[in-house]
Amino acid sequence: STEYDPNFALSAEPNSGEYEMQIVTKQKGVVRLELEVEGQRAHGSQPWNGENAVEKLWDRYTQFKSNFKNKKDEWTTTINLGNFNSDGAVNVVPGSAKAGVDIRYTEEYTPEEIRKDLESIDALDWNFSSIDPMLKTKNSNKYVQKLYGNSSDMCSTQLDRKTAASDMRHFSKENIPCVVMGPKGGGIHNENEYILKQSMYDFKQILTKFLTGAG
Repeated sequence: STEYDPNFALSAEPNSGEYEMQIVTKQKGVVRLELEVEGQRAHGSQPWNGENAVEKLWDRYTQFKSNFKNKKDEWTTTINLGNFNSDGAVNVVPGSAKAGVDIRYTEEYTPEEIRKDLESIDALDWNFSSIDPMLKTKNSNKYVQKLYGNSSDMCSTQLDRKTAASDMRHFSKENIPCVVMGPKGGGIHNENEYILKQSMYDFKQILTKFLTGAG
């Protein structure tokens, strides 16, 4: 296989922001977390004979969730309970329960701090199924500044940060400066997703200048 060692990387993803071009230099990291607890199975008509694993896991998840803010306009670490499963039918006190959690982290609450808080919760089994780094490229990076200059000469441009992750996190992991930037559009990840033709043309011209060294 061929190995590459780039000085700079760019992911051409469309943007739906206020500016025609957004150069994203910062994105949240991603932690995928698995939670599990054990209870005691019993017949649903006799809950006193069992220990409900769903209720047990919910209590522990609620305790853990209290560490997160989940505020729209703040650069904070957020949590999302993506799935929740238990064993047995509806007329059975579940003996085990599992949950899948998606965490988007910032410097405000890191995986190391998350780990410590999980360790403090009794009777909870947990596992980080994956930890991916933040995209963190300095705005002062020479390639970022060159790209920003080329783009600003043509259209409204903003250096920005985004809550979503992208494949650029894999470049960050290797300490390779990288950004996310693309033509203006909307409806991301749904059937009405689109980009503006003029913005696509502008984006092509910006990249041409950037790659050829013009400007």
